[in-house]
Amino acid sequence: MPTAMSEILYKRLFEVNVLHDYYLISSDGGSFFEKPHAEKESLLKSMHYHEMYQVADFLEIEPSEIAKQRFAEYKLIFRKTALGFVVGAEVIPELHLGAQVYKPRFELPDTLSLTFTIRTLATNFLSMTNIGLRPALPANYYFTNKDKKVFNETGPNHKSLPISATAEKRQAGMFYEMGTLLKFGNGLREALELTNANTNDLNFWENLKDRRYVTNADRILLPPIFSYPVKKEQNITQLKAVLEDTSSNVIKTITKNSATALQKVSLNFEMVDETIDDPVKIPEGIYTLKIQENGNPELSYTVYLNDSLYAKNHLGVIDIRMDETDSPFSLLDADGYLKTRTNAAGKKITHPVYEIRFKNRRTYWRYQQETDFQAGDITADLNPYLVFEPATRKIISKSPKGLTRTLVPFKSGANEKILPYPKTPSLRVDGKRIFSEIYINKSNKLVHS
Repeated sequence: MPTAMSEILYKRLFEVNVLHDYYLISSDGGSFFEKPHAEKESLLKSMHYHEMYQVADFLEIEPSEIAKQRFAEYKLIFRKTALGFVVGAEVIPELHLGAQVYKPRFELPDTLSLTFTIRTLATNFLSMTNIGLRPALPANYYFTNKDKKVFNETGPNHKSLPISATAEKRQAGMFYEMGTLLKFGNGLREALELTNANTNDLNFWENLKDRRYVTNADRILLPPIFSYPVKKEQNITQLKAVLEDTSSNVIKTITKNSATALQKVSLNFEMVDETIDDPVKIPEGIYTLKIQENGNPELSYTVYLNDSLYAKNHLGVIDIRMDETDSPFSLLDADGYLKTRTNAAGKKITHPVYEIRFKNRRTYWRYQQETDFQAGDITADLNPYLVFEPATRKIISKSPKGLTRTLVPFKSGANEKILPYPKTPSLRVDGKRIFSEIYINKSNKLVHS
């Protein structure tokens, strides 16, 4: 009979949950992320029971090849869950200061980093998710537990562990596409159409509560050599790119000049100077990239140059690191034990549960039919929600409306109206706005019977 010391015991080291409001929003339009913690837990439990939410339906998350090697080396296990995945460690149970705690059987060094690739599976993922359609850089999303801050949730005494970055602040000279989330002071705002940051008219920005959604601040992962996209219509003939380290020291400057408009400018940040015989390699890491076009004000981007993590056909990477120490986001406590335990009072303490939070995309809903609409087709009960556009003879929602799996009514004050909705979350970018096209027959009158 094996002794207790010979038994193999695994405990959860950490977990990653991917939460998406397109699937989780309630029928009254209430965001999942606005609900109290207990209500969110109940909703997720119910959806899991009825198999209504599976991350594997829209994202494929797998350990990288290097992570698979580390799993074998340190006796770690990876398991997918309905909400994402969990990683467990082989442990040795101990009593420490009256608590039942667990020490990894194989020491996990501070240099250990476990990376997981993310690929989109749903063909309409970009349409239903509030992320950039035309990013300024061809970067992947990068999510990590390193240097993150605990988020205070709605409801009493609950704190969550989102591994997305704080949203960026507005930059002069930058154009932001519809749906962009930016930090304004202590709050968050969403662009209601393509907006120039030099415009101070806040009518184009809607106030939101900051729920640590995925934003452009997370889209930073790049290879050392990449193409910077330049729009031909901007007629950019001069471009200057400056790479600086986190202490603002200039690492490399690249200038491009052309008699005709530049397009897809290649930027090489692999070596400090690749033209010399013994070039110095630029280390992988976090940098600031400053771009200046035609002598206009510089635009600044945070970038993470890492050739081994970047993949063109991936959405992004999750990087869970051991060198995050002495924080709620660290994997072990200060004594080297797993966070999961039963404390001296008999209360069970759970492992770190990291979250990636996707906001659903909002679009202007544009109705059309075989014959043109007339202004009189908008009846009095529809006036709070819709407007007739004479130039196109179409009817458009007055404000953007979220794309969801659940049919959510239009709202105006205490009034609600169920109107035809997009059959699929396909998009059309037209001018400064993003539209969902909805084709109906004339007898419908825009109202379901």
